Amino acid sequence: MPAPPLAAPSQPPYTPPLTGNTAAGASSSLLSLFPEVEAASITAIITHDFRASDLYKLDSRYRDKTERQILSLKGETLELTTNDSAYRDYKSLNAIAIPLSTYFSILVSHAETSGKVSRICMDFFKYNAHLIKIASEYEWSAVIAYHMAFFNKRRREMQEGDYSGWGKVDMELRSEHLYSANRLTSPPKAARRSSPLPSTKLDPCRKFDQGTCPSNPCPFGRPHLCSKCKKSDHGAHKCPN
Repeated sequence: MPAPPLAAPSQPPYTPPLTGNTAAGASSSLLSLFPEVEAASITAIITHDFRASDLYKLDSRYRDKTERQILSLKGETLELTTNDSAYRDYKSLNAIAIPLSTYFSILVSHAETSGKVSRICMDFFKYNAHLIKIASEYEWSAVIAYHMAFFNKRRREMQEGDYSGWGKVDMELRSEHLYSANRLTSPPKAARRSSPLPSTKLDPCRKFDQGTCPSNPCPFGRPHLCSKCKKSDHGAHKCPN
């Protein structure tokens, strides 16, 4: 009797690359997780074509404003132009941190099947902390220049499947953009205005001085003395001096 055929060895479960099928664009499940983000932006993020200067597209405070068109006079004709240049200037840490968190969330959601999510999240958290730290130490113009260069450099690495750069300080870019001349100086402490000392019960009664104190001894517990001659038999309103 012939021996039964050997069973084919089981194949290990397939783990797709982190970038997934970039030609297919963003999946419907990924689009449903971020309904306020344009599909083109999500596709650009997961294919690592999304530029640092495009982060405003992930923040509804600025994204919607960039879609407005205005009439401008050029020569003798009116033309429709977009007024988006002002909204691409990131003038505060929040203007970067808020859309950056959405950017990281999209990448993490896309990477769920890769088995690398926990490590990727750690690197993203490290960069957020790093960004907050340098924003407190350097002029904002230097920080934003560093961030833009850092972000775009990481894009090239992520296209090769390497996300670890987000968790490291880029010393080359740091030396180029963050140097001592760009450090914030401690704001001078505001000089405290000297305030008059509060009056005490040792101060003469003002009402007695004006002749309006209702009784003697003073119901307020203050001495009845003339503020001019310091005598107790009259106030300043009757002082002969």
